[in-house]
Amino acid sequence: MKDILNKFTFRSIFVSLCLTALGVIIILNANEILFWVIKGIGVFLLIDAIIRFIQFLRLDSDEKSINFDIIRAILETIIGIIAIVNSSSVVTLLYIFIGVIVITEGLLHLQFVLTRKSSINNWILNFLIALINILCGVFIIAHPILTSELINIIIGIEIIVSSVLGIFSYIYLFINLKKAAKDNEEENI
Repeated sequence: MKDILNKFTFRSIFVSLCLTALGVIIILNANEILFWVIKGIGVFLLIDAIIRFIQFLRLDSDEKSINFDIIRAILETIIGIIAIVNSSSVVTLLYIFIGVIVITEGLLHLQFVLTRKSSINNWILNFLIALINILCGVFIIAHPILTSELINIIIGIEIIVSSVLGIFSYIYLFINLKKAAKDNEEENI
């Protein structure tokens, strides 16, 4: 049992160290990683399109007439090629779409606050939150690449913090397991 726990502890520490390194890499290369993720999604879409196309070819003529896999394959091929060839445009469009959603949510919140301000406690705070939401959406649309960098940096920091905490907890666990094993050996003597 002791060997299994030691292996688990050292393996867990190793994984946490690898995650820490990943967090640092994400922080230092935020844009490149996001672009590679988009390119990876593009490759996945192309592979899925090929599979759908092959499956479509295997259908009999009656099934082909009601199956839409060929259309999905064509769309996935187009989106996959765009993602691979021009990942920066895909990232920009993605963040513009997110910005539009954030602005829409902010405007809906603002409308609700203004129409119900007489029945809402602290309506000014809710009003300010709605304005901040709208401003965040505008920022996301105006600076999509900077937004992606900031999000990746936050993700990298979170990975580093959680993995460092994991390392400390595994070291603490290892020390306590060693102490418990030593105490157990002394009791058996």
